[in-house]
Amino acid sequence: MEHKEVRALIGELFEEAALLIGGLIATYDVEDEFIWRLMRNLDLLRQRIFECLEAEEPKTPPAPPNRASPHPAVQHFLSQLRHGEKPAREPRP
Repeated sequence: MEHKEVRALIGELFEEAALLIGGLIATYDVEDEFIWRLMRNLDLLRQRIFECLEAEEPKTPPAPPNRASPHPAVQHFLSQLRHGEKPAREPRP
């Protein structure tokens, strides 16, 4: 896959993530400050990934500080990513 294609794919992924988050925000009552912080962090992640793509030598994005235990749904998603599991067909409760 060429560099342009990788950048486009990453852009599409973040667009889908933003649309997913937007749908959840439209459905559930969420504080405005939380939404801004979430989107700011998503944008920082996107920027770090693009910086890694542009770097001559690949570098690993720094891990976020461990402030609290993530929500069980987030833990489950991270576990799937880290263990190469196939995505679930249906969301878990």
